[in-house]
Amino acid sequence: LEWLQSRHPEFIMLLNEMVSRKQIELLGGGFYNPIFTMIPGTDRIGQIELLTTYLRKTFGKRPRGCWITEGVWEQNITASIKNSGIDYIYLDERCFSLSGLKGSDLFYPVTTEDQGKVVTVFPITNHIADGIPQGSPEEVVAQILEHASRKKDHLISLILPGETFSSFPREEEVKNLWLSRFLSLIMENRDKVEMFHPARFLRDTPRTKKIYFETYTP
Repeated sequence: LEWLQSRHPEFIMLLNEMVSRKQIELLGGGFYNPIFTMIPGTDRIGQIELLTTYLRKTFGKRPRGCWITEGVWEQNITASIKNSGIDYIYLDERCFSLSGLKGSDLFYPVTTEDQGKVVTVFPITNHIADGIPQGSPEEVVAQILEHASRKKDHLISLILPGETFSSFPREEEVKNLWLSRFLSLIMENRDKVEMFHPARFLRDTPRTKKIYFETYTP
């Protein structure tokens, strides 16, 4: 973010405009990308609040969600996250499986708790995200539509590293068109697939299942 702000302020301006139009919702996390399980609780809070302050000053909005670096998880970091003013996080769908969830429960957020501090946990749908961009946009959307055909609603969360497209050895034109084609296909199927911010989901959807997650290192 600091590099972008100094080298490409136009990108920050574009993000700011999208935030103000409510087109995107920014995630917080540790400012220097720390593995939360390896630092003390006070340092976790300091790291999260440092990034929260940066985002609030830069974009005028405090993040409600938090990215867990590398997906490394221990249950006792829940309290630090909540004490930092964070309401929700994302964890690998495999964390949900290891904690005994299966079937449709792998596609729905739950709550988790430590020392009386509760946060909501969204599952990252890795079995689909891991196929991007090796699979075509049509193949990825077909997987999403397969979930849309289920009787119970399935929530699909696709979170990709920033280098996903830049590091993939395909022709530059193909890489640039992948995301554009994917979003076009989603829009073409908006009668079956709805896109929304996680904060809106938290506001509109009741959650009753509480889970204590196993320690997880990808």
